[in-house]
Order: sequence, then C-alpha cells, then structure tokens
Amino acid sequence: MLGRENAKRSLRRRCKQRWIGLGSEAEETHQPEVTEDQMIREMLQAYNAAPWGRDLPRLDSIRAAHGGVLPPEYQPRSAANPSGYPQTITKEDLINAGGGFLGPSGKTLDVSKVKELQQP
Repeated sequence: MLGRENAKRSLRRRCKQRWIGLGSEAEETHQPEVTEDQMIREMLQAYNAAPWGRDLPRLDSIRAAHGGVLPPEYQPRSAANPSGYPQTITKEDLINAGGGFLGPSGKTLDVSKVKELQQP
C-alpha cells in the first residue's frame, strides 16, 4: 500500500533519466538514484506485497473507526466487492493508471497558489 508515488527527476547524470523517490535504492549501486524501470519495479513490489510496517497501524485505525471492519475500498476487489482494490497489478496497469502532475500536459503550476497553501 505504501508506494513510491512521490518521486522527482534527477538531472545529475547526463543523458540518463534518473529518479529519486521515497526509500528507493538502486540494487546494483545502493545509491538513491534509480532508473525509471527500477522505480517502476520497486513500486510494483511495494504494491503487490502484503500490507506491512506503517500500513498495519493505519489499517487498524481505519478498521476501528468503522466498527471493526475495513470499508470496501480497503479490501481486495472481488465479485462481491467491486469497489475494492486489485491485489496485484502489472507494469501496464501502473502506467495506465495515470495520476501525478505531468509537466508537458499543457497545465501549469501557479507557484503563488502553492505558497498560499504553505501559510499557517
């Protein structure tokens, strides 16, 4: 459930797109910069794994807030629960899911509005 959905592109290595994300590490070099394929592989491993670590207390609190039962969206998808999440996904599923801020999409980011959000 906890993934690498927050990553930024690193321009340190010329001609090679590299990414730095939450907890990512290149297996070969043990450096925080990873290639896009490595980042996707880590995201898939994290998503397809059973909940663990910080997921467990969070799921417990959600369960407690809902009378001891997880809401349907926190349970695996099935015929009886179509609003649940898929237990495993593929690289194609991940890429086709969309999301995130795409710079070349024609949308712009208003820095002044972001700064307003930072005000207490």
